[in-house]
Amino acid sequence: MNQETTRQVWDGMLDAERLSRYYGYLAQKLEKIDRRLAISAAIASSASFVSLATNWLPEYPWLPSVLTAVTSVLTIWLVSSQNSRKAVKSAIIRRRCSDLLLEWEVLWSESTSMQELDVRARWEELRAKETAITDGLDVELPEDKALEKLSEIEAYQYRQQVHAT
Repeated sequence: MNQETTRQVWDGMLDAERLSRYYGYLAQKLEKIDRRLAISAAIASSASFVSLATNWLPEYPWLPSVLTAVTSVLTIWLVSSQNSRKAVKSAIIRRRCSDLLLEWEVLWSESTSMQELDVRARWEELRAKETAITDGLDVELPEDKALEKLSEIEAYQYRQQVHAT
């Protein structure tokens, strides 16, 4: 197998590792945002209810209106952001990328005993699978450059460590 094919298989495996990490981190981030929004809305609505019911803090007559407005905004944001749906989608993509990573690892380990054309054909199959996983999402996921960079660094460090000789 020539160096270019070896590099392509390595890069494919590294990319699957990176994607798996990225979508896992993205799912965690979206879940955290969703949780914070829900907690904030609950706190604001509880404080609003207490303020309206007991006329708490009479020196701030505008407070109940502000808390009601904040609750409304947070609730609308929580519902419209669809972070929980996006988190689930990210987790699904992460799982698919992890499964794909296993296939890349098999190709990497078996590539030295395979014919060049067979390795290239399998490489093309795996790249097509990756494209199918990451394209055509039914929900638009946010892009996070910091998580992309972190995932790239971690994937590279992990693969270097695992495959160091």
